[in-house]
Amino acid sequence: MARAPIPISGRTDSILGKARASNTVPKIMHIQTSNEYWVRGGSLPHTNPQGTEDAVLPEEVRFYSIGGSQHGSGDGVPRAPTSGQLPRNPNMWSPIADSLLVAMYDWVANGEDPPASRYPRITDGSLVPSHTGSGINNAAWNPLQGINHPDANYTPSFANYGDRWLEERIIDRHPQTSDMHYNALVPAVNADNNDSATSTVLPPLTQVPLATFVPWNLRAPSTGAEKSLARLSGGYIPLPANSTAAAQARDPRSAISSLYSSFDDYLSQYEAATDTLISEGYLLEGFKRIYMDIAQGNGAVFE
Repeated sequence: MARAPIPISGRTDSILGKARASNTVPKIMHIQTSNEYWVRGGSLPHTNPQGTEDAVLPEEVRFYSIGGSQHGSGDGVPRAPTSGQLPRNPNMWSPIADSLLVAMYDWVANGEDPPASRYPRITDGSLVPSHTGSGINNAAWNPLQGINHPDANYTPSFANYGDRWLEERIIDRHPQTSDMHYNALVPAVNADNNDSATSTVLPPLTQVPLATFVPWNLRAPSTGAEKSLARLSGGYIPLPANSTAAAQARDPRSAISSLYSSFDDYLSQYEAATDTLISEGYLLEGFKRIYMDIAQGNGAVFE
């Protein structure tokens, strides 16, 4: 968001350039999910256009990337697939966004600093290319048996609307194609294909997982274009119950039995993750019960 050269257009600019010139810079919170990185070029607000350096965020800006989530918040309950190849990602992140909105009010009205920005960065390796020359980047997705993955993430193009667009917002030409593109990146994942709690604001369902909470989904074959991203939708892939199930499915991810000794152990870890979000300021205490109720409903997994 700081001023940076834009090689494609030849200009140097920033999102807040005009506001800073007129001394009218507002307080800003940018809240997005990891889905936006795959389908909307969500890294570009906090990198340079080439995707080679992290941008410097001004003190008036907070940036929060909610990990392991699709565009719309779920209710925590997985369901059968509909328009996507995978079941929709059920991660509930709306309590986090609502908590941050309260923090926004306190920031503007009372001068109370909100929690620190949390988003993936190039410098620490938590923001990476989705693909390499040989296919999917294993830092962004570890291929799983029987699960299709995207051929590419969304790549925004530069559109030249003519000389009057920048100052007058008058379109003299409307190009239909472009050979100039911005370089969008995606969050790195762990060995279970889940996002990190240090580089994203991660809901407890993903911090203490029973599944991979996929930020993308592919279109169902019945809808056509099955190689294409299902816009705004994420996916859900349960972890194997134990090492035997993992071996039979050739699934390299962690088995649930290796992560938790019992349902009570799962609940204990889950509550600790929820309490950490509260202590860090990303979640209000009043939302804890909602998250704990979801965890209580997962008892059948351990039977």
